[in-house]
Amino acid sequence: MLGRTHMTVAVAAYCTYNLPRQWDELPLWAMGLGTAIFSSLLPDITEPRSRMGGMLMPFIPSWLRPVVLLVLGGMLVYYGWVNREPLFMAIGVVLLLLVLVKNRESPTHGFVGIGVVVACAWLYQPNLWMPVLIGYGSHLALDFISEKIALFSPLSSRRYGVTLFQTGSTAERLLVQWGATVYTAWIIIQSYLPG
Repeated sequence: MLGRTHMTVAVAAYCTYNLPRQWDELPLWAMGLGTAIFSSLLPDITEPRSRMGGMLMPFIPSWLRPVVLLVLGGMLVYYGWVNREPLFMAIGVVLLLLVLVKNRESPTHGFVGIGVVVACAWLYQPNLWMPVLIGYGSHLALDFISEKIALFSPLSSRRYGVTLFQTGSTAERLLVQWGATVYTAWIIIQSYLPG
């Protein structure tokens, strides 16, 4: 699905999960919302033309981004090997593998990706794991119903899902994107109405 669809659905899901009740809750809520939006784009980090690819490498043309990731991955592997730093080697190997695998068949679109990202979020800031799970999980759910994804990658490249919508279709824009927008507005209005 389109990046804006992923973000819109992540906002709707996060607002369903949590809305601030008092002014002092607003900063933490806003941080969670931003995290959910960011993580809803994260699985497409390996797609050169994606919104996430554009955010991470804004001055590099989309056709050149895979080459940059290959070079960066190779440099990290070399640096880790020479300096006996296994973490740098591992990150470099992951970058190399992600570039060589199709986007919807990469580990970022499966249980491994969501597990790693949620665990990293929890280790970094324990109260961010749920917004990350909501954003990342909503992305996987949307891709599951639009393009099929390799849920068990890297163990299997078999793709699972049902194709209810085509990416960029009118149905996606009207039903999913606008539906999530209207639903979010409805949730917010219902939440703050007296009674």
